[in-house]
Amino acid sequence: MNVPTTTIRVPYATRDKLSLVAAGRGVSVSQLLTDQAAAWVLDEWFRQEREASQSMALEPGVREEQDLWDATDDDWD
Repeated sequence: MNVPTTTIRVPYATRDKLSLVAAGRGVSVSQLLTDQAAAWVLDEWFRQEREASQSMALEPGVREEQDLWDATDDDWD
């Protein structure tokens, strides 16, 4: 599959490290970076969700509302 590409400038030492990791995984540096970028995006999404959940848990009334929702779990039987 042909996809448009671009050049990312990195120090030679960084390029060499990426090449070693990619070779160890049996993929190209391009594929390594593509896979890692997808993982970073997913990690960031989960981090933001955790942060939002923690923030909401500090708001008054949120715990009480969650307890009400939890009490309805048995309603589905």
